[in-house]
Amino acid sequence: MGICTNQQTAPMDEKISIKSFSDIPEVLVKSANYEIKQFSNIHSEKPIYILKNKTLGSFLLLNEYDYFIWESIDGINTISDIYLKFLAKYEKLPYEYIFKFIQKICYANLIANYKCENIEGKKSILEIKVPIPFFSRFMFFCYQIFGRFLYNWVFLVVYGLIVSAGILTFFTTLNQAINLSGMSSYLYAFLACIVPVVIHEVAHAFTCLHYKRTIYDSGFMFYMFMPAFYVNTSDIWMEDRRKRFMVSLAGPMSDVFMGSLFALVYAYYIQSPYIYLISCMSFARGLFNLNPLLKWDGYYCLMDILDIYNLSSLSKNFIFKIYPQRIHKSKTFALSQKEMLLLIYGVFSQLFFIYFISVLIANTFGMFVNIYYGKPVTFTASLIISIILLATLLLNLLKYFIEKMMVFWKIILKKAVETVAKAFKILKIVIFF
Repeated sequence: MGICTNQQTAPMDEKISIKSFSDIPEVLVKSANYEIKQFSNIHSEKPIYILKNKTLGSFLLLNEYDYFIWESIDGINTISDIYLKFLAKYEKLPYEYIFKFIQKICYANLIANYKCENIEGKKSILEIKVPIPFFSRFMFFCYQIFGRFLYNWVFLVVYGLIVSAGILTFFTTLNQAINLSGMSSYLYAFLACIVPVVIHEVAHAFTCLHYKRTIYDSGFMFYMFMPAFYVNTSDIWMEDRRKRFMVSLAGPMSDVFMGSLFALVYAYYIQSPYIYLISCMSFARGLFNLNPLLKWDGYYCLMDILDIYNLSSLSKNFIFKIYPQRIHKSKTFALSQKEMLLLIYGVFSQLFFIYFISVLIANTFGMFVNIYYGKPVTFTASLIISIILLATLLLNLLKYFIEKMMVFWKIILKKAVETVAKAFKILKIVIFF
């Protein structure tokens, strides 16, 4: 069944084809079509900047050193001048670092007097996009016609009334049965997602446009092997975290609205199982998209609430690399506030990812069994596969932590033995005297 995803593509590093400085001009000239903004991040001690190519809609994340190099590129300073300025300011001269940064900005087409061919990075099979060129322009047209009138207190009051009445109505009709079976049940479920999915993406797009940002692309995609629609709202990275949060939240809010609206239609106008199914799917999708453990709307909302950029990657790096190395080297389990957040999020997100994949596989298997044999085994299969996968993971984690705890307790025991030995020596001296 379809899902939807608010694609806020984070600024990333890219691979490019420049081999040496001999390939590029001695004096670099910035492209005029760029925008740069300091990124708010309360957990970062040093400033972070986002550099945007307005034409391509591509983004680069800059640290303090990158920003200094970028500001030094003024059409007058040569590359040698930039080296000397960097050396004078930071008292070090990282040749490779400066070279790689210039590679990145050349690849991003941010240098006016040099163009380079890029080497495409690896594409994930978990995320395959098929852009629809006209869809972004169509959403902008719709926003200009009627979408801009939705962002006022009048619509907010109407939204609150419909959602309140719709949720109450939905729970009063919750015991209604949807008599669908076989292939028709999956077909109806898929069709029930179409309207809410489109509205969901339009909500993301309208909110992004409301904050005067650009929708660079949108279309159809396969995410986690499931069909989905997407809207690229990455341009909202150039705004503060409150606006980013609202763009992410707009999609689930539209799901709740659609679920409430169809619940009212079902209760008072059309008693159709299809209408009721749309209401159920809308509410379910709204809750599902708010799940912060996968990189959907809830993840970006949580990232803005915590104000931790790239939360998922940081948490994975912390629990699989940084924290184990620290325990091994310094034998300490102490954590800062940010590290505690990364540890908690990383552990829960990894556990949920394994659970999600196992249920997805089991449900797919159960769907085919149900279609061909008429035997619903989805729940049983998903439960068995989930238990096996989670048990395997938990056993490995348990083994890992037992090994680390054994090292820790060996150190404690060794210190305790040394302390007791010293105490006996002191006692022996006292008794002797």
